[in-house]
Order: sequence, then structure tokens, then C-alpha cells
Amino acid sequence: MTLQQLVDNAGPALADAQAVSSMLNIQSTRAAQRVLQLWRQRLSGKERSLLLDYSTGTVPDSKDPFPEVHISPLFGELEGRLLGDERQISLHTANKKILYKQYIKVINKKNLCNRAPTTWANRMTGNGPDPQWRLLYKPPLKKKTADLQWRILHGAVGSNAFISVFTAAVSSQCPFCPLRETVFHAFSECGRLAVLFTLLTNVFNLFSENFSIGKFIYGAGYNRSNQRKWQLLNFISGEAKLAIYVTRKRRIENNTVQEAATVFCCNIRCCLKLEFGFYKLTKDLNNFRNIWCYKNVLCTLVDDHLTFANFLL
Repeated sequence: MTLQQLVDNAGPALADAQAVSSMLNIQSTRAAQRVLQLWRQRLSGKERSLLLDYSTGTVPDSKDPFPEVHISPLFGELEGRLLGDERQISLHTANKKILYKQYIKVINKKNLCNRAPTTWANRMTGNGPDPQWRLLYKPPLKKKTADLQWRILHGAVGSNAFISVFTAAVSSQCPFCPLRETVFHAFSECGRLAVLFTLLTNVFNLFSENFSIGKFIYGAGYNRSNQRKWQLLNFISGEAKLAIYVTRKRRIENNTVQEAATVFCCNIRCCLKLEFGFYKLTKDLNNFRNIWCYKNVLCTLVDDHLTFANFLL
């Protein structure tokens, strides 16, 4: 898709927003209108004249370059990490994803101004790295686990403190202790998590890394030079969060009391068994070793037999 094609759709007056939004495959006609408005503001009188001549059949000289049009999101004095840095965007080379993202920022700039990227920002000041967004969906993490991590970072988990605001029959109290259950309490502060966090501390030590709530919530980290280690650490953190979520759900549904650490170990064992069965069937156990047997922390293979680490038993 070229800038000339966009002009062909918008018309010589650069006014057909519906045609432009259809071509760019974006749902917001208003965003397309803003694009056209910026074009009209940035084009000089001579450039507009060239467009009108083109619409009447005048064939431009093939040696003349088509006017290069740049736009930049104008946030004025507004600042914030979610707004990002202002930068010029070439309409000739920018794809629809970049354009749509920038215009959505402009439309919502007042709401995004000085807004924290995660609800945990105030809780995690000076405690661990920034959220590792790119790690949430890195294999071997499963999509449902990655989705849960994204929801936790945005506070989009139905804690009792939130549900009780809309449902009088629901108490704001934690299902496991007398304290008020917020997303922070459920995934980092509740006393029932002590056993799980002790286990995770020991597991992280096996990888020669220190465990912290910041690393647990935001992501353990990543280093391409030692990606096997970091992929497993992020997988372990994700499965621990899933165990917290599952045990809470079971507690509310049928009053069953389960240790999150027990469910965590069970989930890891089941995952390893499933992966081992697949790679054994495809006769590719070397790949299984590369992914899952880093320093034999989680498991070992001896004569093509799978053995779990002691902490998983």
C-alpha cells in the first residue's frame, strides 16, 4: 500500500474518510478523519494543486518524487509513559498498526496522561524491574497463563473487594483470611502464599537468581544469551500465578482448601509429562532436554526416562 493509493481513495480534496478507513482496515472513521485533517493541514498550496491536477488526468513526471508527508502525534504539554515520545511518522512507510496506535493515543491523550502502565506501579516502587510485557506470551508459557498475567498486571481480576462494590451479597473479605481481598492481597500479600513463595525462593536459587515479589508479578527477566534459563523462570512464575488463581476459584466454588504450592507442583508435573510424551512420540527428546532440562532443575532424562526434581514430588 502506497501513499498514492491512499490519495486515490481519499480523493483530491482528501475528504473521503470512510474510504480511507476501509482501505486501512480500521474500524474508527473518526481516526481516518483525523488522518485526512492532518494531511490537509500539512500540504502546501503547490502540493494541493498537484493533487487536483492528478485528479483531472494530468500524468505526473515519473522522475518527480511523490510528496513525502510526515505526521507526528501532538500531545502538547501532556506527558506520560503510555504516550511515549513524540516522533515523526512517514505516511509512505508506516503500516496501519503504527498509524492506528498513534491516533488512538492522540484521541485519548488526556486519559493516558501521567497514567501508570500497571495498577502495581505504586506497590512496586523500587522493588524489581518494570513490567516485562514481551515476556508474558513467550513459550513455553501457555496462552491462558499469559492472559492471566496480563489481567493481574492491569488489576482485571475479580477480587472480592471489587465484586462487593457491585454485589451486596459478596463480602470484600479474603476467602482465606480476615483481610480485605484486593488483587494485591490475592497475589502477593495473603498469608496463605507463604509456602508457595518459600518454594519459589528455593527454585529461583537453583537458577542462581533471587526471588522477589517484583520479579514474580512483573516477570523474572530475559537475556537472549541465556534464554533457556529465563524462559523457564518466567514459565515457573506464570504457573505459580495460575495456581493461586485456581485455588482461590475452587475455594469460592466448593469451599475446598488447597495449598497453592501443591497445585503449582502438580501443574508443573502434568506439563512435563505431556511435553515428554509428545517429544518421545516424535523421537525428539534432545529438543525436550534443551527446553525443560536446564541444569536439571525441573527434571532429568536418564535412558529416556523422565524423573522429576524432588521439590515437585
